Amino acid sequence: PTTAVWHVALNGQSQGPFTPEQVRQGIAAGQITPQTLLWSPTLSGWTAASQIADWQGAFAPAPPPLPQ
Repeated sequence: PTTAVWHVALNGQSQGPFTPEQVRQGIAAGQITPQTLLWSPTLSGWTAASQIADWQGAFAPAPPPLPQ
């Protein structure tokens, strides 16, 4: 993701600004899901995280374990 600041809609309220690293941490912790709305100055409006090119790869399923 770019160095943009991000705002996150959580519990019906705008939270932020957050750095891309803070957004990654929110995704890893399960606080930000593919349906969570995000906004940054580079977007025209609030957008689901899964629809933002910068974040689409963050929600990819984990690969299965290696065979024994």
